[in-house]
Amino acid sequence: MAAGRPLNESALRAEFLKKTPLGFVERQVAFGPTGEYGKWLRKHNAIVRINRIVFAHGGISPSTSQLGCKAINDKVRADLTKDIEKTLAAPLRSLVASPDGPLWYRGLAQMDEGAFGPQVDSILTRLKARAIVDGHTVMAGGHITARFHGKVFLIDTGMLSSVYAGGRASALEFRDDVATAIYVDGRERLAFGSAAQPNLATQGI
Repeated sequence: MAAGRPLNESALRAEFLKKTPLGFVERQVAFGPTGEYGKWLRKHNAIVRINRIVFAHGGISPSTSQLGCKAINDKVRADLTKDIEKTLAAPLRSLVASPDGPLWYRGLAQMDEGAFGPQVDSILTRLKARAIVDGHTVMAGGHITARFHGKVFLIDTGMLSSVYAGGRASALEFRDDVATAIYVDGRERLAFGSAAQPNLATQGI
């Protein structure tokens, strides 16, 4: 009964399916803290440093860089596991959902290179890195972009061309001190800053 009227099960079901398409609930469960994919994802780091190159989805802000690689990963993992209730209650206070966090920060793609250059150097110093590779911000024209004298590489080229006009598949290769953008129709060598620094194999930190 609803407000004295008989319950219309067909209408209720139709409204539920409209708001909750098939597979929606199952997907939420699968990616949740105890779900098959959720547990697997939470075992991985949010950022990784390999050969003094840091890889992140969004980017590393000046404030986040002060934590260092290990603490960034520990905090993101905590936000998604033991502190998940706090994260759900106040997402923007968590590192995992903060605009300054490693999954969402866009500053390295948007800040003026001249003015923000010293900040980038400070970020790299704190992370014990010589370059940062970021996605998340789609580059116009479908080209991997090197910024800040080859210290930041933006690799989201909008490979779903049906969604991003001019987008295309791409990859970025580091071989010794050479950075190369790879496309279906060719390769392009990119500026790689701090190339004279030693190539230390520090992985998974």
